[in-house]
Amino acid sequence: MSRRAPLWLRMPGRYAGLSAGRARILVALIGFALAAAAFSPLPAPNDAMLAIADQEILVRQGIVSAMIAGGDYYTVAADALRQAELPLGSVTAFRLPTLAVVLSSLPWLAGSLLLVAIAFASGWLWLERTRRAIVPRLAPMALAAVALAAGLVGFTQISLIALPEHWAAPLVALSLGLWRPGRWQSAAAIGLIAALLRETAAIYLIVMALAAWAEHHRREALGWLAALAVLAVVMAFHAAAASRAISPLDTDAAASAVAHGPAAMMASLGDQGGWTLLPSPLAAALAVLSMLGWSAWRDPAGLRVAATLAAYALAIMAIGWPAADAWGAMLAPLLLLGLVFAPDALRDIAAAALDTRRVRVHRVTR
Repeated sequence: MSRRAPLWLRMPGRYAGLSAGRARILVALIGFALAAAAFSPLPAPNDAMLAIADQEILVRQGIVSAMIAGGDYYTVAADALRQAELPLGSVTAFRLPTLAVVLSSLPWLAGSLLLVAIAFASGWLWLERTRRAIVPRLAPMALAAVALAAGLVGFTQISLIALPEHWAAPLVALSLGLWRPGRWQSAAAIGLIAALLRETAAIYLIVMALAAWAEHHRREALGWLAALAVLAVVMAFHAAAASRAISPLDTDAAASAVAHGPAAMMASLGDQGGWTLLPSPLAAALAVLSMLGWSAWRDPAGLRVAATLAAYALAIMAIGWPAADAWGAMLAPLLLLGLVFAPDALRDIAAAALDTRRVRVHRVTR
């Protein structure tokens, strides 16, 4: 099949020139994903879950305040969790102390401005990268700006400054925006910072290490693995310190995951930024199309973003909601931006799937 001129992209997308057979398989997979995401019953958060979410914010703020007064992180964290009657039976109840240490050493205004600056820098960087990838028309540029604003607006809420995932998520987006083939050092450093703030960013480090290895960039792969090694050492010290703060009377969380699969992913996204304004079926459809769009962008960064988003989505679906509720923050900054690349992907796949041309061979006997 001959390639058509791109719709919004400056260069043909990854699915341009796709064979009819592969295109029809993709159509079936997209239809299945849309149906599974749109028709999965979303769990309704009960009063207890909402109360725990509110308590989590207050607890993290209280820990920072207690450290400003001179308290030790693990001691004040354990006391705060007990007073809020939150589970404290294992080291997983303790977040890494990195963010609390940083916030307790900075004026509150400085910390707030830093969080906003990270979100703004990530958004501006990706807007520039998107502008260079698409044609200079109003519709795609407006969609890119709206998608980035919707994805990042939640990370400018000062009331959530003490939540580590609200720092890690825009940092991961910033790291992806800085990454270029052969220029991975700054991206790896920022990715490590994100993981030291919230250990769930380790998934991003793993994806980047695997992608570099698959692309035969051995030095880059070793760099990402080195970042993972640093995180592993920090996590070992953290686990040892946290275990000493746990009392035999402390209890762990009861099994509370009430949804798995696509429902878990959509429930986890439901508290993030602009996703809160969307009806569930529409949000599910946009999530699927956004991931398709990222995979269609014919740029090495496109596949890495798509792989990162897919890895977090699979992790959320496997762990379940609300156990992985905060993990949705890692998806939010860049997921909607994939819609900018989706029109070309959909047009190319549909055109290939509908292509019914046949090659006819005429034998001429002389």
